[in-house]
Amino acid sequence: MKLLLENWREYNRLNERINTLDPDTGKRFVLDLLKEVSESDNAIQIPEEELAAIKEWGGLEGEPSFLGQGSRGKAYRFGDKVLKFTNDRRETEGAALLIGKSHPNVYDIVAAGRRAKENMDNSGGTHRTAPYVIVYEFLDYPTNAMADVAQMLYFMIRRKDKELFYNWDDANLEKGKELVAQFLEAANNNPAILGEPSETAADVRPKIKQIAAAMGWDPAEHKLFEILWILLGGAYNQYFNSVEAAEEYANKFLNDPRLDYFHQLASALTFLKENGITFDDLKTSNIMEKNGQVAIIDVGYSTIEGQPELPEVEE
Repeated sequence: MKLLLENWREYNRLNERINTLDPDTGKRFVLDLLKEVSESDNAIQIPEEELAAIKEWGGLEGEPSFLGQGSRGKAYRFGDKVLKFTNDRRETEGAALLIGKSHPNVYDIVAAGRRAKENMDNSGGTHRTAPYVIVYEFLDYPTNAMADVAQMLYFMIRRKDKELFYNWDDANLEKGKELVAQFLEAANNNPAILGEPSETAADVRPKIKQIAAAMGWDPAEHKLFEILWILLGGAYNQYFNSVEAAEEYANKFLNDPRLDYFHQLASALTFLKENGITFDDLKTSNIMEKNGQVAIIDVGYSTIEGQPELPEVEE
């Protein structure tokens, strides 16, 4: 009963939203930190004629509501859309490459373009140095589980085997689960496959290599099993010290929502790569929730293939 209660509490914590973009919360991300904002933050300091042109160009309606600010841009909500001002040309070019394309784990782009220099000169605050504008779909803040996975992948895609996450197969998650099931069946039939018990805080990857060899897995299956097995428990654990410990851990992580979110973000990275965008800046402020799944909402700091044309927003 105690274990069930602990798992229930952890499940609820993971599924709590980091914040909500309900107008009453009053908190928004400013440079990756949630901060209280004031009514004055809703003001877009650009010429009225330019704002009217941008609203028509991007299909925006109503009055702006400040959503957040990063090191290179500032975003405002207009109903079911977001208007972002940015000085990141690569982000804008990446957004332009996504217009008309949709993926369940990547934001939908409505428009991406550049501003006239005279309008920038007549703007105030950060808008004076933001030559690009992007319009995309509005999404709400992620859950704790989504944020955890984004942080995990942030470090994974900086390793030597990072290309796996830019070539992620839709079948990988189910295939990985099958490998875990195969391993558990083999361990129950022959506990010796686990080898000698590990010392506290021992790296389990050498043992996974031995298990993969015993199972007859190819390098791709070995790597997939390793990634999924250490995703939530880390590489330094003692889950292979007994069949019971391995089963308990496997049952827990296979039912953890973060496993699905990991798969979704890897699928998103692959979709972006296939569309000319190599993105590796995964962090809390760059992901949101989209129809119950995690989605990337900012492709800044990316490597972009080619140089897509960015139309100027005309008044």
